[in-house]
Amino acid sequence: DTSAAKPTVARTTTAFDRQVPMRTFSPPTVSPPTMERLSGTAPPADASAAASLAPATNALDDPPTVGPPTVGPPPMARASATAPSADASSASSSALATSALYDPPTVGPPPVESTTAAPEDASAAAISASGRHRLYRVSLRWLADRRTWATAVFICCVVGIGTWLSIEQDRFMLVAYRSNVQRFADTYGLNLAEQLRSAVGTTLAVGALAKVEGDALTEANFDLLANRLLRFYPGIGELQFSPYGVIKFTHSYSGESTPPGLSLFHHQLLASGARATIRAYPGRLATTPGPQEVVGGGDLAVIIRHPIFTTAAPRILPLNETQTGGATLGPNDQELGCATEEEAEANCYFPGPDEDGETRTHFYAFATALSLVTKLLEPVGLERLTDQGYEWQPRVPENWHPSINETHGVFATSSNSLVNVTLIDPVVVNVTVGEIGIQWVFSVSPRGGWAQGDDSFTIQLVYVAVFTFIGGMGMGCATVAGVRANYKLSQPNA
Repeated sequence: DTSAAKPTVARTTTAFDRQVPMRTFSPPTVSPPTMERLSGTAPPADASAAASLAPATNALDDPPTVGPPTVGPPPMARASATAPSADASSASSSALATSALYDPPTVGPPPVESTTAAPEDASAAAISASGRHRLYRVSLRWLADRRTWATAVFICCVVGIGTWLSIEQDRFMLVAYRSNVQRFADTYGLNLAEQLRSAVGTTLAVGALAKVEGDALTEANFDLLANRLLRFYPGIGELQFSPYGVIKFTHSYSGESTPPGLSLFHHQLLASGARATIRAYPGRLATTPGPQEVVGGGDLAVIIRHPIFTTAAPRILPLNETQTGGATLGPNDQELGCATEEEAEANCYFPGPDEDGETRTHFYAFATALSLVTKLLEPVGLERLTDQGYEWQPRVPENWHPSINETHGVFATSSNSLVNVTLIDPVVVNVTVGEIGIQWVFSVSPRGGWAQGDDSFTIQLVYVAVFTFIGGMGMGCATVAGVRANYKLSQPNA
């Protein structure tokens, strides 16, 4: 019965509305194309979906009637107005499905992507400012670990010990090297002193002959003796015999000798040295004025003078006041200074030691050995030092001759250095020959400064230092990395 069914539906709807408030759904706006499909003027987008949906909609609403479909809100909207939805999620999905059936896809420009990039790590994006500060503090906690500082101390100790060992090794090698050079210098210094003593020996031999022969000594006898002495004692360039200070006989190994007739007591540069040599005897067998320039030439020479005293010599020098060997005074000469008796006693009276303890002796002559510096140093073998890479310089430390003022007492040098250049931090040997009053200084230093060890040892030392440093740093970095990893694992929020 149709009349009985309708009141029942009305009562059911009224009771439902009174008991449960319903959510109001706004019907979707139907675009013109959708209206055409619903009215039957145009086929729906999906005919099968529309056909399956129509019976379900009619079953929920009124009984089926014969006639054209009524245009109204979507079936879901009508159903929601008359009956509550059993599940909100199913209603939402059904509404979306219905909207997909009734609304066609909107054709338009593609959606604009947001310029704000999404964070790559959601957990990192969720950390706030306070969280980041906490993470920073946690990441530095490994610095407070004892293992980290113990490793740092170990690395510092390894590097420090390696550096100290390197410095000590260099110092030890430098001390050992200087000791070796000092031994070389001592050896050559002794050779130089022996060479000077040999020169003194030649003058003593001439003096012994002069004491025996006296004024009877002939030039032939002197040449015979001098020739043998020069052959036996290399390094001596010339021997002279000078009675009363005037050169009478000379013999040179090279054939070039000082011309005779020069009076030492009349020469301005030689007079004071000659008197000092006489007065120093017998405390000194001979004296060595200089090295100095040779008279008449610019070469430096070492002059060793030995005074000879005999009982036959006169008490006062038998020299003319204004003449030198029968000639008048030259531009470099001076008066003898023995014109009066008082002057003679002061300047021309030279007593000697008593012979046999009874007979007084007086100055008679000089026996002189003269040698150029280069000739004197040849037997010493100093050029071997030059070949081994060393520089050397003999010099007079004080009271040197005026002719070597410019070089401050240096009278010779190696072939690879200059006379007026001071050696850098040399080893020093004192060359002392007390019997002739020589006190020289012999200096030696390596060319280019002191080398600290040979190249091979230096390379090995560098390798040891480098690999020690690398090994210590590698172990330290591994320890620090392990400590940091442990702390990072112990902090879940880090």
